Amino acid sequence: MNDFKDGQGNTMLYAESLQAMPWHRAGFANAGDLLIREDEDDVQYPIAARFTQGMVWHYEDDERSDGASKVAPVHRIATVDSVTNRMTPSNASDLARPSSAHQNGFNAAMADGGTRFISSTIDYRVYQALLTPSGKHADVPNRAYVLSEESF
Repeated sequence: MNDFKDGQGNTMLYAESLQAMPWHRAGFANAGDLLIREDEDDVQYPIAARFTQGMVWHYEDDERSDGASKVAPVHRIATVDSVTNRMTPSNASDLARPSSAHQNGFNAAMADGGTRFISSTIDYRVYQALLTPSGKHADVPNRAYVLSEESF
């Protein structure tokens, strides 16, 4: 818990996601895909497995800090009006973000044990900061951005 330099209440651990895969599925793998083969030391999970149950932020910034591209609409928080895509291996990295059936946001569990309702209009820098335990030291486009309680 000492790694949460931004504060445990400012670090998101879990969130609603209508498009995530079930927790017991390792990505798009089937049981036979998870067997350790004789020439391997460990299970080789499909690359999309890192996206299917979690959430990520992309190296994007609306002000194009540090050469980042503008935030793609598909990477923003999705609500009931925009949750129509089903997660597939080809779009898993795009859909690995919070999504909910609420009209204007999603519920999230924070590292301090609390929960928050976060608006779907959240600034992408705030979203990035909430997914990093120490924003200034993370590889975000704008490292000068400092998260505050009033940010979200």
